[in-house]
Amino acid sequence: MASFQPADFSDRYYILADHTTLDSLVPMVISSCSPSSKNIISTPFINSSLSPPSPLQIIQYYRASSIALGLERYNNSRVWSNDSRVPDSLLPNIKDVRFLPCVNTSIDQNALLIDEAESVSMSGTLMGILVLVHLARAFV
Repeated sequence: MASFQPADFSDRYYILADHTTLDSLVPMVISSCSPSSKNIISTPFINSSLSPPSPLQIIQYYRASSIALGLERYNNSRVWSNDSRVPDSLLPNIKDVRFLPCVNTSIDQNALLIDEAESVSMSGTLMGILVLVHLARAFV
């Protein structure tokens, strides 16, 4: 979990993800949203004096829901509702209106499903397998 606040300390945000993902995302958020995001602290729940965010506090999911962005004072009561007609709760008034979009964009653009280098090597391997399957079918 990474906990952080904009420069005016008006809100507390959380990024929830695995350690490796946080290690790659936090520097991206800092460089993209500076100077507001200089005070990001990445810490495991077990070593944190902060309580982990509730599902009610999640404002955005990324990368097949393996990354979540939370806002401490958000409470989306729809999460526990069985009625699909209940709308999501509106976000509270955000004082630093540029910070949240910056964080959202930074995470969205840098939280890739697979690494590009792995993607290239996987596509070559996949193509080789397809050629072998095609050749094997030609001889059957």
